[in-house]
Amino acid sequence: MRAGQILSPDEFWAHLRGRDDEVRALFARRPTYAVESWTGQRMIDEWSLGDSTYRGVRLDGAEGLQVVVATSDDAASEPARHLLTNLPTTDTGKATLSVSGNLAQFDTWTADGYTVAGARIDGVGLALRTNGRLDSLSFVLIDDIEPYLRGRNDRIRAMRAERGLDG
Repeated sequence: MRAGQILSPDEFWAHLRGRDDEVRALFARRPTYAVESWTGQRMIDEWSLGDSTYRGVRLDGAEGLQVVVATSDDAASEPARHLLTNLPTTDTGKATLSVSGNLAQFDTWTADGYTVAGARIDGVGLALRTNGRLDSLSFVLIDDIEPYLRGRNDRIRAMRAERGLDG
């Protein structure tokens, strides 16, 4: 196994700024959902840059609450299936959740303390994974990706500082 090139801190952050610009460009063309009125930490999660079909944001709240919201335009690649990867699903069901002020029916799966819910909304796949309760969540389109980029970059900056990589 061969390790890749080691980037200096300046090179690393320049590379990440370039990736952020790619995310911004895709965000401007594709709908992306998150939890309405979220007050905790937020950041982008997995984000497909090549084809822009899969876009994810992660929301962290008090007492370890976590919600990952995924949006996908690819009908063949349901985001709920992606969020279920490596989770041994046990219980399945249905839930009615609010999406942009309208009620929508979601399929649900429960496994290992997480609930995954997925639906198609206006031709777009919408899914979430949470270790919290579904009934308190409602979803809206994100109108500003910047807080999510800042959140991810802040987390990376803290991890790099812990490891002495930006020192």
